[in-house]
Amino acid sequence: MKHIVFVRHAKASKGDSKTKDFDRPLTEKGRQDALEMSIKLKALNFHPELIVCSSSKRTMETAMIYARNHGIETQGMLRLYHAMPETYESVLQDLDESINSVIIVGHNPGISFIADIANPGKTTNLPTCGMIITKISIEKWPDCTLKELNLISIEVPSET
Repeated sequence: MKHIVFVRHAKASKGDSKTKDFDRPLTEKGRQDALEMSIKLKALNFHPELIVCSSSKRTMETAMIYARNHGIETQGMLRLYHAMPETYESVLQDLDESINSVIIVGHNPGISFIADIANPGKTTNLPTCGMIITKISIEKWPDCTLKELNLISIEVPSET
């Protein structure tokens, strides 16, 4: 059994003509939401061993907040920047076999598409910093297919 938490990056600045989309930082609300959700994940007794994320500024910042709270390593991957579900699946299939629980921080629409795979017809747009907590009945990561995900819960930040 493996556990996967998919996280949509926290709220980012709108950016301007000087800031590339890739370089947009989190807002203060985004940082607060990421901390809230990281704490919530810990309260749900989920113990990730690794965080994999898009290498954009906002996903790296979100991942680092989770990493500090959970005391784990973060790996940034350019291929997760605006990735679709097939790329997330490929990243999971490449994970080291010693990892049993992972957080993947990414972007919409890919993350919301994964929410719909895990919870068909019920999740169309996961809000920023929303989490899709899943498990999958596999022993080895190369056997991972998103269609085999079993939804544990979908968690979203509180409104403030």
